[in-house]
Amino acid sequence: TAKKSVPIDLDAVRSAVPLNNETAVRPPMQLCVDSAEVDAAGILHIIGWAVCLAPMSSVQILVDERKFAAAEYGITREDVALSHREYPNARHSGFALHADIRSLAQGDRLIMVRSIAATGSFRESIVVFTLSAARPASVTTRRKSNVQ
Repeated sequence: TAKKSVPIDLDAVRSAVPLNNETAVRPPMQLCVDSAEVDAAGILHIIGWAVCLAPMSSVQILVDERKFAAAEYGITREDVALSHREYPNARHSGFALHADIRSLAQGDRLIMVRSIAATGSFRESIVVFTLSAARPASVTTRRKSNVQ
């Protein structure tokens, strides 16, 4: 059993509640993959952002449902700060991963981006790549989002 204290800014969460009976409904967490591609050198580049009403723990990248790497999280995103001010971490919600995947076998590869909050809740986005010897990856063929 593991125990962990998680700081939560209640003032920020309360300030995110709609005022004057507004009916705006927002999810507790949002994840957006702006781009996901493999360049000619076999480097996987994933760029995006994730916001949550609770503190974010990490953004993990999985390949074929196996943990591959943690993306750098906390990159400044002024665009997200302006469009999602109701989330306390919006200004520093960017993430990026640049990793060599040349060792992966050819064929279809399922790339999953999973943002994880300190509370344990998460959101996922799935991208399918086809890796070949001639060209490391084709353009994204499918995206799916999921919340738990």
